Amino acid sequence: VGDKLIVAPEELIKAREAVRAELQDKLFTRMRAERPAGFALYESAARVRFESLPSVDAGDKQATIREHALLEAPLFAETDLASYLAKNTVSDYAGEGVRLENPQALTFAYTIATSSPAVPSWEKMDFTLTGTAKIIWVYDMEKLRGALVGTAKGDLPDIILKYQPAIERATVLMRPFWKRTFPDNPEKIKIIEVVESPTE
Repeated sequence: VGDKLIVAPEELIKAREAVRAELQDKLFTRMRAERPAGFALYESAARVRFESLPSVDAGDKQATIREHALLEAPLFAETDLASYLAKNTVSDYAGEGVRLENPQALTFAYTIATSSPAVPSWEKMDFTLTGTAKIIWVYDMEKLRGALVGTAKGDLPDIILKYQPAIERATVLMRPFWKRTFPDNPEKIKIIEVVESPTE
């Protein structure tokens, strides 16, 4: 008996949409900030599910709109992703250690309806990665530095052979110019990595 205030349906829809947009922005901000090191994360792969909770009376003709949001997104170990892409795109790849220069240069997209954001199952995902990403062979820089300690400048080609295909070629700049051997202190050996495109 008596009057009860309710939220007009059209106002409720607008309020819920605004709350959901704000929640999604906050979740994506956290997702970017909390991405574990060594993992690739594609925002287009993220799924956000919302659940509307009952609104509550906030007094003075006010109502509190409540929404629950859950964000889920697959993470790809960058080394595994690089290895998989190399295996499927580089004809002479033999399983060596590789990395992607910029995993975010690739675009993630689900390929079939069962992988759409509306479906919460993660048992199987069908997706494509498109774009151009540079695959770089990796090597142990500290091990190389140690191998160079005290060796003659002329021995460099033989040492570099052990690091192929990660290192295609190397040049040496010694100071003073008359020196013919690498320093005995590895900290005095500076290695600069130069990544070239296939056409360079």
